[in-house]
Amino acid sequence: MTGAYAAATAADSFDRAVSFFPPLVCDLSSPETLHLPHERVEESVEEGARQLGRLLSQDHFDLRAEKEEVRLSTLDADARAVLADSRTAWRRATGVNWPRGPGR
Repeated sequence: MTGAYAAATAADSFDRAVSFFPPLVCDLSSPETLHLPHERVEESVEEGARQLGRLLSQDHFDLRAEKEEVRLSTLDADARAVLADSRTAWRRATGVNWPRGPGR
């Protein structure tokens, strides 16, 4: 995978966050918002920023999971067993049972 292709694929992974931004800008430039008190505009911006941050984080984690799945799919059965054993040992040592999901 070339660097340009990898960058384009990674950028596509953030489509949800990117598509969230234009409506936010439109809302902030609307005639109704232009007449709101300063504190209401700040509240709206803060809420939009939180939502955008959540979308960016989730898009990042989804992309990371895709990359990890690709890497894991290249492992042979012995390497997968070693990885599973090390995860189990880590969970026993730390008491952490994460990530939780179907079949985990």
